[in-house]
Amino acid sequence: MHVPDGFLAPRFYLPLWAAAVPAWIVALRRLRREVDERSLPRLAAATAVAFALSSIALPLPGGTSVHA
Repeated sequence: MHVPDGFLAPRFYLPLWAAAVPAWIVALRRLRREVDERSLPRLAAATAVAFALSSIALPLPGGTSVHA
């Protein structure tokens, strides 16, 4: 489920963004350390497959759908 734009007040989402920044920094540092030129094509292929799979809509009862 996606939250529509403007649904959450800034007092809710700003602390969550602030809490996410350290996790992004750690993830980017780890990515730079562990990904080399040899593993980059495999990472790109996995990303492309994940993107393609997420575009498949699966119908659900009640007239709605979900994507993988």
